[in-house]
Amino acid sequence: MPELQPVYDQLYTSDKRYFVLTGGRGSGKTFVIQDYLVRLMQQKGQGILYTRYTMTSAEKTIIPLFTKYIEKIHDINLYNITKEKITYLPNGSFVLFSGIKTSSGDQTGNLKSLPNITTWVIEEGEDYNKKDSFRDIDDSIRDKLLQNRVIWIQNPSHIDHFFFQRFFEETHEKVIHKDHGYVYIRCTHPDVEHIHTTYLDNLENLDPKKVEQWENEKVKNLSLYEHKYLGGWLEDMEGQLFTNLKHYKKGDLRLEDVEFKATCADIADKGMDFLCILVGYIVGNKVYIDDVIMDNSESSITQPRSVAFYEKHKAEFNWIESNNSGNTYANYVKRDCKNVAFKTFNAVGNKETRIISNEAIITDHFVFRSDYEIGSDYHIFMKQIKSFNKDEKLNGHDDAPDATASLARILNRSFPHLFTRS
Repeated sequence: MPELQPVYDQLYTSDKRYFVLTGGRGSGKTFVIQDYLVRLMQQKGQGILYTRYTMTSAEKTIIPLFTKYIEKIHDINLYNITKEKITYLPNGSFVLFSGIKTSSGDQTGNLKSLPNITTWVIEEGEDYNKKDSFRDIDDSIRDKLLQNRVIWIQNPSHIDHFFFQRFFEETHEKVIHKDHGYVYIRCTHPDVEHIHTTYLDNLENLDPKKVEQWENEKVKNLSLYEHKYLGGWLEDMEGQLFTNLKHYKKGDLRLEDVEFKATCADIADKGMDFLCILVGYIVGNKVYIDDVIMDNSESSITQPRSVAFYEKHKAEFNWIESNNSGNTYANYVKRDCKNVAFKTFNAVGNKETRIISNEAIITDHFVFRSDYEIGSDYHIFMKQIKSFNKDEKLNGHDDAPDATASLARILNRSFPHLFTRS
């Protein structure tokens, strides 16, 4: 049986509430947690909720792994094993397995009301990016007599993930691994015990041929190697178009310096497309994107929201894309917005080309907020901007970059000296 690395001793000795296990492929995180939970079940009163964001069949996936591990270290006859639960019969402690999102819908409401849970484990945390759902279940882990634990396990993820922004963004440091020399981000949040490991800490338990493949990746694509196998948080994707955007906080913008305001709307015309409206506050040769709407709801919701948005900002210039359902949308807001002037424009050509051709203006002259709330419209907006890829096959929703590119193109044509002045 593999030996546990000393770094995992903190699981047994720390009295903190949050335990965060990060690292790349092959680092042994799952094995370590199985070992820990089987031992934790020996304590009376332990109720463990083991989740993944999606878990279609615990009896065919995770439970067989637990059963095999129990058989190695303990008498399997002391356990009652069902399709969703493993109970240690001598004291009643248990592990309950569940997906958070299942075929029948989001299970947050059910999970937060489970009784007698002392430890919540989230495996494959990179797939779970629901801030409110996490908070609701986290709040329900509150046993008065035993230590409460939330154990978050994840492979590499992007810094836009709510978990990074809650626990890492303001409380972290970059450190050099004492044995292997690579740099990683260590969480310094006072409530968090952070354990970071990689395949380099687990070489004796890995197939040498697989290790050789990973080492070759270091030569071919160092950034991918550092992200996928050393567990680094990802800031920029390979092929990402917008990599050096400028940022500001809303309170830093002096309204008395604003020369004029301009809005641009990209209309949702099919499926799950988003209505995207952004307003730019122009100061000098900079366009501060102060506020946005990102909404894929029905028009009965988006149209009133739009009216409130336009009346709130009272921009001097308001452009609406007229393609598809754009004229219908324009007629609605023109009718209901008082003292707001609108112009329509026709978007021509390939969307990807439009966005890429305006990348320089957006990068050099547009400034985006850094103080938006996770899950907000602005967060969705920035997520689409940052994930836009030069390879169109890798793009999903691109309503935000398209609307931003349209605003850049219109401002450049309508005010030809705007982006040339200092």
